[in-house]
Amino acid sequence: MKRNRTIEILEKLCFYFFVCALIGFIMESLYAFMLGNHEKRGFLYGPICPIYGFGAIILIILDDLISKKTNSIIIKMIIMAIVFTIFEYLVSLVFELIFGIRWWDYSDAFLNLQGRICLEFSILWGIGGGAFIQFLYKPLQKLVDKVKNKVSYHVIDSILIFLSIITLIDFILSIVKYLK
Repeated sequence: MKRNRTIEILEKLCFYFFVCALIGFIMESLYAFMLGNHEKRGFLYGPICPIYGFGAIILIILDDLISKKTNSIIIKMIIMAIVFTIFEYLVSLVFELIFGIRWWDYSDAFLNLQGRICLEFSILWGIGGGAFIQFLYKPLQKLVDKVKNKVSYHVIDSILIFLSIITLIDFILSIVKYLK
């Protein structure tokens, strides 16, 4: 049975969200461990950092839009740096306004804005976005296509629904924890 194209795209984006949110959690945990911080990283209880999942989705959509105009990786990286800097600023602002939490603080960094964003990380977001699209997204795309060809869409839908429900519960419990 042929799937609706919109549903296929949403399934892929959900899959990318969960995989990249898990990879982001692992990266954050390793980074913190290397700095000597052994506390759990992230807003949620579970082993994902949603900001990386949403970031991956933004990158995928952004790359698709930019690729229609240019194939220059430099231009793509500059646009990605700008978009991610805005995204990082907004996430920081929302977390502070709603929860009174400051997950990161770049106040000591060169060319920072309210400690929410800084030049160094803006450059890293551009490089990281380019690297994601060039080296991680394509293999991830192949993996998703391979899984979709071997596993029934009912199983895929069930897994994605299960992960979404667990993440929603985790999100609600985390909100309750931080609003206290």
